[in-house]
Amino acid sequence: MQYLLQENPKDHNVATQLGFVRSLTSLANSSDLDLRQAALQALVEIVQNQATGQSSGKTDDTTQLKDVVSRRIEEIKGLSQEDLASVKEERHLVDSLWQLLYNEPSELRQEGLLVLPEDDQTPPDIASRKFGPGLRAARDIPPRQPSSGQDESQSGQGKPPLLLGA
Repeated sequence: MQYLLQENPKDHNVATQLGFVRSLTSLANSSDLDLRQAALQALVEIVQNQATGQSSGKTDDTTQLKDVVSRRIEEIKGLSQEDLASVKEERHLVDSLWQLLYNEPSELRQEGLLVLPEDDQTPPDIASRKFGPGLRAARDIPPRQPSSGQDESQSGQGKPPLLLGA
Protein backbone atom coordinates (compact mmCIF):
# COMPACT_ATOMS: atom_id res chain seq x y z
CA MET A 1 0.00 0.00 0.00
CA GLN A 2 2.79 2.38 0.96
CA TYR A 3 4.60 1.76 -2.31
CA LEU A 4 1.48 2.46 -4.38
CA LEU A 5 0.75 5.69 -2.52
CA GLN A 6 4.29 6.98 -2.94
CA GLU A 7 4.64 6.06 -6.60
CA ASN A 8 1.36 7.23 -8.11
CA PRO A 9 -0.59 10.29 -6.93
CA LYS A 10 -3.76 8.97 -8.59
CA ASP A 11 -3.76 6.04 -6.16
CA HIS A 12 -4.44 8.43 -3.27
CA ASN A 13 -7.86 9.22 -4.69
CA VAL A 14 -8.56 5.54 -5.38
CA ALA A 15 -7.51 4.60 -1.84
CA THR A 16 -9.86 7.25 -0.44
CA GLN A 17 -12.78 6.17 -2.65
CA LEU A 18 -12.32 2.50 -1.76
CA GLY A 19 -12.46 3.28 1.96
CA PHE A 20 -8.85 2.56 2.80
CA VAL A 21 -8.68 5.67 4.96
CA ARG A 22 -11.18 4.14 7.36
CA SER A 23 -9.31 0.81 7.37
CA LEU A 24 -5.94 2.52 7.87
CA THR A 25 -7.42 4.64 10.65
CA SER A 26 -8.54 1.53 12.51
CA LEU A 27 -5.09 -0.03 11.95
CA ALA A 28 -3.54 3.08 13.48
CA ASN A 29 -5.19 1.95 16.74
CA SER A 30 -3.41 -1.41 16.63
CA SER A 31 -1.32 -2.61 19.55
CA ASP A 32 1.36 -3.78 17.07
CA LEU A 33 3.90 -0.97 16.72
CA ASP A 34 5.02 -1.89 13.19
CA LEU A 35 1.46 -2.16 11.90
CA ARG A 36 0.53 1.12 13.58
CA GLN A 37 3.52 2.92 12.05
CA ALA A 38 2.80 1.56 8.57
CA ALA A 39 -0.83 2.68 8.81
CA LEU A 40 0.19 6.12 10.07
CA GLN A 41 2.71 6.52 7.25
CA ALA A 42 0.08 5.64 4.64
CA LEU A 43 -2.35 8.07 6.27
CA VAL A 44 0.26 10.84 6.17
CA GLU A 45 0.67 10.21 2.42
CA ILE A 46 -3.09 10.34 1.81
CA VAL A 47 -3.71 13.41 3.98
CA GLN A 48 -0.77 15.25 2.39
CA ASN A 49 -2.31 14.56 -0.98
CA GLN A 50 -5.70 15.80 0.24
CA ALA A 51 -4.08 18.96 1.62
CA THR A 52 -2.64 19.77 -1.80
CA GLY A 53 -6.14 19.54 -3.27
CA GLN A 54 -5.47 16.54 -5.48
CA SER A 55 -7.97 14.33 -3.68
CA SER A 56 -11.20 14.73 -1.83
CA GLY A 57 -11.54 13.04 1.56
CA LYS A 58 -14.75 12.05 3.29
CA THR A 59 -15.66 14.16 6.31
CA ASP A 60 -16.51 11.09 8.44
CA ASP A 61 -13.09 9.56 7.73
CA THR A 62 -11.36 12.83 8.62
CA THR A 63 -13.30 13.15 11.88
CA GLN A 64 -12.46 9.57 12.84
CA LEU A 65 -8.80 10.17 11.95
CA LYS A 66 -8.69 13.33 14.07
CA ASP A 67 -10.07 11.33 17.02
CA VAL A 68 -7.45 8.61 16.55
CA VAL A 69 -4.60 11.14 16.30
CA SER A 70 -5.85 12.96 19.43
CA ARG A 71 -6.06 9.68 21.37
CA ARG A 72 -2.62 8.59 20.17
CA ILE A 73 -1.11 11.92 21.31
CA GLU A 74 -2.63 11.45 24.77
CA GLU A 75 -1.26 7.90 24.93
CA ILE A 76 2.21 9.05 23.86
CA LYS A 77 2.17 11.80 26.48
CA GLY A 78 1.60 9.13 29.15
CA LEU A 79 4.52 6.91 28.09
CA SER A 80 7.70 6.42 30.09
CA GLN A 81 11.05 7.66 28.74
CA GLU A 82 11.99 4.14 27.57
CA ASP A 83 8.70 3.71 25.75
CA LEU A 84 9.01 7.17 24.19
CA ALA A 85 12.37 6.18 22.75
CA SER A 86 10.86 3.09 21.14
CA VAL A 87 8.12 5.06 19.36
CA LYS A 88 10.36 7.73 17.84
CA GLU A 89 9.06 7.33 14.28
CA GLU A 90 5.47 7.13 15.46
CA ARG A 91 5.85 10.42 17.37
CA HIS A 92 6.93 12.13 14.15
CA LEU A 93 4.12 10.55 12.12
CA VAL A 94 1.46 11.56 14.65
CA ASP A 95 2.87 15.09 14.74
CA SER A 96 2.82 15.27 10.93
CA LEU A 97 -0.80 14.11 10.82
CA TRP A 98 -1.78 16.64 13.47
CA GLN A 99 -0.16 19.46 11.52
CA LEU A 100 -1.84 18.36 8.30
CA LEU A 101 -5.27 18.02 9.92
CA TYR A 102 -5.25 21.08 12.19
CA ASN A 103 -2.62 23.39 10.63
CA GLU A 104 -1.02 23.95 14.05
CA PRO A 105 1.75 22.35 16.12
CA SER A 106 0.79 19.25 18.05
CA GLU A 107 0.93 18.91 21.82
CA LEU A 108 3.91 16.59 21.35
CA ARG A 109 5.88 19.44 19.83
CA GLN A 110 4.66 21.97 22.39
CA GLU A 111 5.57 19.73 25.35
CA GLY A 112 8.97 18.78 23.94
CA LEU A 113 8.08 15.12 23.36
CA LEU A 114 8.70 15.15 19.63
CA VAL A 115 12.49 15.22 19.79
CA LEU A 116 14.13 13.77 22.88
CA PRO A 117 17.80 14.12 23.86
CA GLU A 118 18.18 10.33 23.56
CA ASP A 119 17.15 10.47 19.89
CA ASP A 120 20.53 11.94 18.93
CA GLN A 121 22.61 9.34 20.74
CA THR A 122 24.24 6.61 18.73
CA PRO A 123 22.76 3.16 19.26
CA PRO A 124 24.63 0.83 21.61
CA ASP A 125 27.41 -1.30 20.15
CA ILE A 126 25.77 -4.68 20.56
CA ALA A 127 28.20 -6.51 18.27
CA SER A 128 31.20 -5.88 20.52
CA ARG A 129 29.24 -7.00 23.59
CA LYS A 130 28.12 -10.21 21.94
CA PHE A 131 31.22 -11.14 19.94
CA GLY A 132 33.96 -9.31 21.84
CA PRO A 133 36.37 -6.73 20.51
CA GLY A 134 37.74 -9.10 17.87
CA LEU A 135 35.31 -8.03 15.16
CA ARG A 136 35.84 -4.31 15.75
CA ALA A 137 39.61 -4.75 15.98
CA ALA A 138 39.68 -6.69 12.70
CA ARG A 139 37.75 -3.88 11.03
CA ASP A 140 40.34 -1.33 12.15
CA ILE A 141 43.38 -3.19 10.73
CA PRO A 142 45.00 -1.03 8.04
CA PRO A 143 45.19 -2.49 4.53
CA ARG A 144 48.41 -4.30 3.63
CA GLN A 145 50.90 -2.33 1.66
CA PRO A 146 52.63 -4.02 -1.26
CA SER A 147 56.01 -5.36 -0.21
CA SER A 148 59.04 -3.38 -1.26
CA GLY A 149 61.19 -6.35 -2.15
CA GLN A 150 61.61 -7.60 1.43
CA ASP A 151 61.09 -11.23 2.14
CA GLU A 152 57.46 -11.80 3.15
CA SER A 153 58.43 -13.87 6.17
CA GLN A 154 60.73 -11.17 7.60
CA SER A 155 58.28 -8.25 7.28
CA GLY A 156 55.45 -10.14 9.00
CA GLN A 157 57.43 -11.36 12.02
CA GLY A 158 55.72 -10.81 15.32
CA LYS A 159 52.24 -10.39 13.81
CA PRO A 160 49.80 -13.28 14.02
CA PRO A 161 48.33 -14.31 10.68
CA LEU A 162 44.88 -12.98 9.89
CA LEU A 163 42.49 -15.90 9.69
CA LEU A 164 39.59 -15.38 7.35
CA GLY A 165 36.32 -17.17 7.93
CA ALA A 166 37.17 -18.11 11.50
